[in-house]
Amino acid sequence: MVNLLLNKFGLISRSQVKQELQFSRSIGKRLDEHRQFVENIEVHTDVFLINHWHIKHMAEMDDYLATLYHLVYGIWPNKNQKTTGSTRQFVRQRPKILNAYCSLEQ
Repeated sequence: MVNLLLNKFGLISRSQVKQELQFSRSIGKRLDEHRQFVENIEVHTDVFLINHWHIKHMAEMDDYLATLYHLVYGIWPNKNQKTTGSTRQFVRQRPKILNAYCSLEQ
């Protein structure tokens, strides 16, 4: 009932946002997989050495996914723990190569 009323005014509840964003895999899982992908690119290829702009692109994607995580769970992914707060999701630490381009206040 509340969602119908909110939708009438062009608004959406946090629970509806969370439900819509959590299809297939959770935001935490997607963020963790993105970070793993960046680590693999850095270790197994020279893409970041040849095209530096890819680092900035990957950093912006990391910021985007971390922001979605924050919107869904109300907390930022914790860099120091294997699980983040009450979400109980493993989110690996942000790859160091991306830190120069971080635009978020975490």
